[in-house]
Amino acid sequence: MDASDRQENITDAEWLVMRALWDADTDADEGADTISALTAAVRREREVSIQTVKTLLRRLIDKNLVGYVVDKDDARVYHYQPRIRKDEAVKQKSDAFLSQIYQNDAGEFLAQFVENSGLSKEELLRLRRAVEKKLKGV
Repeated sequence: MDASDRQENITDAEWLVMRALWDADTDADEGADTISALTAAVRREREVSIQTVKTLLRRLIDKNLVGYVVDKDDARVYHYQPRIRKDEAVKQKSDAFLSQIYQNDAGEFLAQFVENSGLSKEELLRLRRAVEKKLKGV
């Protein structure tokens, strides 16, 4: 099973844990890398028990998307880290979605997204700039 196969199998609840880990990874001083800190971080988005977070972590470890080390001062404490970067995970998830739903037709996806979403003028201008930048590089 390669990284993209593991990625496609991440549940919505597992994404909550991954986001908490990625956020902790960017703020090493106050990182949510222990089970209690991760549970607190996930609870900001959804009410979960510590046992649920433990189960989700076990699944992510089994998928090789999360690793851990035992605390050097207290063997009962584990520190969890993501084994995949956020940008890599998002790209894999986006690619899988585009392939499954739109048969890799990014133009069709973007057209439907723009037509059916409630994008603000600022968001539409940002999309325009991204398209114009891409056209200059082609």
